[in-house]
Amino acid sequence: MIKPEDPNPIIIKLNRLADLLNGLKARCKTKSNHAYKYYGSKGIKVYQPWCEKKTGTQDFVTYMVSLYPDIYSLLDQGYQIDRIDVNGNYEPGNVRMVTQTQNANNKSNNFYVIYKGERMSIADAMRASGCKLRYSTIYARIAKNGMTVEEALSKPIRQTKTGPIKWSRLMVFYEGKEMPLYKAHEISNSEVALSTVRKRIEYHNWTIEEALFTPVYGLRKDSDGSNIVLRNLRNKDNMTNQKVTNG
Repeated sequence: MIKPEDPNPIIIKLNRLADLLNGLKARCKTKSNHAYKYYGSKGIKVYQPWCEKKTGTQDFVTYMVSLYPDIYSLLDQGYQIDRIDVNGNYEPGNVRMVTQTQNANNKSNNFYVIYKGERMSIADAMRASGCKLRYSTIYARIAKNGMTVEEALSKPIRQTKTGPIKWSRLMVFYEGKEMPLYKAHEISNSEVALSTVRKRIEYHNWTIEEALFTPVYGLRKDSDGSNIVLRNLRNKDNMTNQKVTNG
């Protein structure tokens, strides 16, 4: 019996394959396992002799080592166990060690495309083209929006015209010119946060000048609700109140 606490290097190596087998059994037998819906619920099983309590683990280890004498080195390199037939079971003749990329390309739910005359997964097409966009973006363009593979892979993400802050699409007139709010904020060197300036204009109908240059210290509503009273707290010895009309 393999004991996880045994410090013997050989036993530790065997335990790595034992853990691999336990993972296969969990995804195929345990309904609470996060991967069960992809394996056990679809009828995928683990070869019964590998599930026997006394001999199963040793039989699995013996078989895998006979296939891959350097299997421990492969595990160190991140290789994973894979089924040759994605609809078949984990059993002799249908298991192999592959890279993570190869494993991902052998899933039953892969979406395949024709790129440069070859059938391949979207992930492989992205790698072949050098595309740096997200997989979900390319998938949506092809599967949902009807783009060609070439167009989906080459078309850049549309950039907003108003700069780096996406929500700041408000156009304003400042110094006699129409420009995005973020640009007016940059030109004015305002010390007020851009988000505050936007809210003042959109929700309180302030002029662009009031929004940009009215400090935020001690801001509160007047008693009649129609005005905003600003208390200048920068100089406590010379405190003043300034009324700003809400339009």
